[in-house]
Amino acid sequence: MRVGTSGRILIVTLLSAAALLGLAPSPASAAPGPRAEDPVDLGGAYVLDRAGVLGGDTSDVRAAIDRLFTERGTQLFVVYVDAFTGASSDQDWANRSAELSGLGDRDILLSIAVEERTFRYSVAEAFPMSDDALAGVAEDRLIPRLRDDDWGGGAVAFAEGLSDAQAPSPVLPIIGVVVVVGAGTAVVVGLVRRRGATKRVQDAAAADSAELERQAGALLVELDDALKTSEQELGFAQAQFGEDQTRDFASALADAKGIAKQAFELRQKLDDAYPETPEQHRAMTLQLIELAERADQTLDAQADAFDQLRQLDRNAPEVLEKVAADQAGLASRIDAAEASIAQLTATHPQADLSVIADVPTQARKLTEFAATAVANARKELATPKGEAAVAVRAAQQAVGQVGQLLASVDTVAADLAAQAELRASAAAELDVDLKLAQSQVSAAQDFITTHRGAVGSTARTRISEADRHLATAVSLTASDPAQALTEAREATRLAEAALQSARGDVTDYEQSSTVQGYGDVPGYQEADGAGLGGILSDLFFGGSGGGGSSSGGGGWSWGGGGWSSSRPSGFGGSSRRSSSSSRRSSSSSRSSGGRRGGGGRF
Repeated sequence: MRVGTSGRILIVTLLSAAALLGLAPSPASAAPGPRAEDPVDLGGAYVLDRAGVLGGDTSDVRAAIDRLFTERGTQLFVVYVDAFTGASSDQDWANRSAELSGLGDRDILLSIAVEERTFRYSVAEAFPMSDDALAGVAEDRLIPRLRDDDWGGGAVAFAEGLSDAQAPSPVLPIIGVVVVVGAGTAVVVGLVRRRGATKRVQDAAAADSAELERQAGALLVELDDALKTSEQELGFAQAQFGEDQTRDFASALADAKGIAKQAFELRQKLDDAYPETPEQHRAMTLQLIELAERADQTLDAQADAFDQLRQLDRNAPEVLEKVAADQAGLASRIDAAEASIAQLTATHPQADLSVIADVPTQARKLTEFAATAVANARKELATPKGEAAVAVRAAQQAVGQVGQLLASVDTVAADLAAQAELRASAAAELDVDLKLAQSQVSAAQDFITTHRGAVGSTARTRISEADRHLATAVSLTASDPAQALTEAREATRLAEAALQSARGDVTDYEQSSTVQGYGDVPGYQEADGAGLGGILSDLFFGGSGGGGSSSGGGGWSWGGGGWSSSRPSGFGGSSRRSSSSSRRSSSSSRSSGGRRGGGGRF
C-alpha cells in the first residue's frame, strides 16, 4: 500500500511530537555512527553485502536476479552498505557506483544503506521503465520488507516487482508461424512471450559456447603477442627515426592497449568467483571477442605506413651492421647476468628468483639464433635478389629480447635491494607492499613477454588485471592509503597467479612431444629458443614495405626452401584473419546517456 500525502504529514507530525516529549534518543545516548562507504565498483558481482546483513547467504537474492534476467532481460545489481558517503547526495552515490561498475542500459543498481535506513536505485536514461513505474515498485514491494529488516526479502520483492512491471502487453509478438490451409484462411500459432528470449535461443544455436571460449582465448593470446611485438618494433623505429616521425604509431599502440585492457578485464570477470548465467556469459564473451578484434584493427590501420617508414629491405645493410655489433657483445653481458643471479641467490636466500633462473640459458639460445639470422642476412645481401629483410628483423628482435631478459635481472636486483632498505628502515606498510607489487608485476610481465611463445590467455589476463590494480594503488597512495594497500596486495596476488600460470604453460610447452623445428628455415630449430620467445611464430613481417613478398602480399620466401609466413597483425603486418561480422550484446552495452533514479527512507 502506498503512503499518501496526508499519511506522510501525519508521520512527520508524530515524529516531531515524540522529539518534543523527549522520546527520541539524546545525542549522548545514541549508538556509534554507521561506517560510511564511498561509491563502489561491484567488480562483476551481482550482490555486494558490505554491511553483512545477509550473513553470507545470497542464494535467494541471486535466484531472483536470475529469474528477472531470464524473464525480462533486465539485470539487477544490489549493494548493501552501512551509510553513503563520498558523493554530493545519496542519488549521486548510486549513480557513481553504477558508472564505476560499468552498468548498461538494461541494468539497474539498488543501493541500500541499512544504518541510515535509506535506499536509492539508479538506471540509465534508456532503461525501459518510467520514473513513476520504478517508484511504484519500490514503494509497494521494497519498502515494506526493508521496514521489517528483511534485507534479502526486500531485494527479492524488488526483482519480482520489476518483472511484473515489465510484463508484456496482451498482444504478444508473433515469432513462429504455422500456416494451416483451410477455408481460405491462415491460422497463426506458436506465440512466444518475449522477442528477446527467442533471440537468445537463436544466438545460442548460432555458435557453440565452447567454440566461443576457444576463439576468445586464442584472440587474446594473438592480440597480446601483437601488442608486445608492436611495442618492440616501435622502440626500434623510435631509435632510428625519432619520436616525431613515430608519433602516429605510438598513439595507435596506446589506443590498442587501452582496448585490450577492457578485453582482459572482461575475461577476468568471466574467470572470477561470481558465475554468470549462460546468457550473460555468452554476451560477455562476444563483447570480449569484439574488443580484441577492434584492438587488432587499430594496429593494422598503421601497418602499411609503418612498413614504409621502416623499409628494412632498403635499410637492411646499415641496420644489420648495428645488430651484428650488438649481438657480438651479448656473451659477456650474459656471463655478468649469470654471476649476478648467483650473487642474488647467496645474498637473498629467501627470495623467489625463479622468474630469472632461466635467463642465461634462454639468452644464450637467442644469441645463437641471432647469430644464425645475421649470417643468413649477410648471404641474402650478397645475392642480387636476396631477401635480407626477414633475417634482419629476426636478428633485431632476438637481440632486443636478450636485452630485455638481461634487464630483468637488473630489475630484480634493484627491487630486492630497495625492499631490503625499506624493511631495514621500518618504512610504512604501504610503501613495502607497493614496492613488492611493482616488483611482482614487472617480473611476471618480463617472464610472459620473453616466453610468450608458450604462454596462454589465462596468464596474460591475470597480469593485465595486476597491472590495472597496481595503477589504481599508485593513484590512491596520497588520497586513500587504506584502499591503495588493498589494491597493491591484489596486484601482487594476481601477478603471482599470472607467473604461476605462465610457468605451467612453459613447462607444458617444453615437455610437449609435438614441439618441432621450423620446417625449411635453414638452421632454425626449437633449440634456438625462438619458439619459446615467440619470435619465429609472430615476428616475421611481409607486405608493401618488406620487399620480399613472393606474390605481392603473400608469405616470405626464405632462401631456396619452401618456408613462408603470413604476416601477423600489428605494426608491419596485415590482419591474420578476416574480421568477423559485428557481434554486440545489448544487455552488456554501456549507457549512451545520463542516469536517473529515485529512492528515500524506509
